[in-house]
Amino acid sequence: MTRITTLALLLVTALISSAHADPQRPNILIFLIDDVGFGDLSPYGGPIKVPAIGRLANEGMRFTDFHVSSICSPTRAMLLTGRYNQRMAGGALDWALKHLSNDGLPANEVTIAEMLKGSYPTRVIVGKWHLGRLPQFNPVNNGFTFFYGLLEADATYTTHVGGPWGRDWWINLAPNPANEYTTFATTREALRQIDAAGKGAFFIYVSYQAPHWPIALPGEDEGDNRAVRPQVVGLVDKSVGQIMARVRSLSRPTFVLFLADNGSGVATDNRPLRGGKGSVYEGGIRVPAIAWWPGRVPHGANSETLHVMDVLPTVAELAGVPLPARALDGQSFARLFAGARMPARRLFWDLKGDGAVRDGAWKLVKIGSNAPQLYNLASDIRERTNVAAANPQRVATLAAALEQWRSEVRQ
Repeated sequence: MTRITTLALLLVTALISSAHADPQRPNILIFLIDDVGFGDLSPYGGPIKVPAIGRLANEGMRFTDFHVSSICSPTRAMLLTGRYNQRMAGGALDWALKHLSNDGLPANEVTIAEMLKGSYPTRVIVGKWHLGRLPQFNPVNNGFTFFYGLLEADATYTTHVGGPWGRDWWINLAPNPANEYTTFATTREALRQIDAAGKGAFFIYVSYQAPHWPIALPGEDEGDNRAVRPQVVGLVDKSVGQIMARVRSLSRPTFVLFLADNGSGVATDNRPLRGGKGSVYEGGIRVPAIAWWPGRVPHGANSETLHVMDVLPTVAELAGVPLPARALDGQSFARLFAGARMPARRLFWDLKGDGAVRDGAWKLVKIGSNAPQLYNLASDIRERTNVAAANPQRVATLAAALEQWRSEVRQ
């Protein structure tokens, strides 16, 4: 064999190996906004004008029946693992992790970042983590290649002080001494990581702290100023627009998902839905969510019932990577992009003894030891008309299913 032939064969082999390693996988970009209600944002008929997020909604698929936990740590755990938070950490992730808690995301859970490890060299989170403050829970020990942000929940927006537990601002495992408004820092780091990824595929999770308490604008006293909440959300919208401008310039396609972690703590932000943050009524668990990928994701509203646990299997399908080798609770919603429907299933919630079951349009709500309530969301999205008395068999079936599920996930 001649030297030229040998070199040619080596070149072909290298090209084949390169194509196999990265067959033009899409970038994965997830935006998570904190404590934003279903009735907050203009694409959902709300009063807060968000032109950049509105453009995403106009160009992408706007979900109208997308569900989460009504508290942030559980939502974040389910987003990253595709599993009910009740399965994790012996109940420690049933609610938001308390400050200085020694609990966090268990080591045996497989995150999206870990799932993508062999195919996505850049796996980054910027912003809020809230899945454990100790080193073993840090994002860089859970599949991410880089972390810039806060580990807990309530630090001030510019000085990053979280009360008596001290400063909460990090670069990977090291304290970050910089004082910079959290939304601006999160956005700057996201843009830097997009640029640093070059032509390689990236997974970037942009987890904005805003507009979680303590709400403040840049340069203001860092108390909790709810009056400026619309402007604080507007700064997030401007930041989303900056990141999307960069994404639109890339040669590699990008799948974008925008969503909120739970409803607002103020019920009026969730209109027309009942309840809010911490509640199993729709105002706590139904949130704005938008998927975007030009040429792959059709634009328009979609009313399929989805859950944040569906994100991991959806990312796996779109990225062309195997699912983690363990039982998952979520299901890919990539089928919606081809016009298919989600399979029938029941979805469950359990928050400090308050439970709910969703079965098609029917929803059972069980508040503590009180009698079960039953709502038909197809005709009563506000959950104002309890029809339990007229449907005793359905109530019994769904109540039994809730208890069976509670027993199963606690095993």
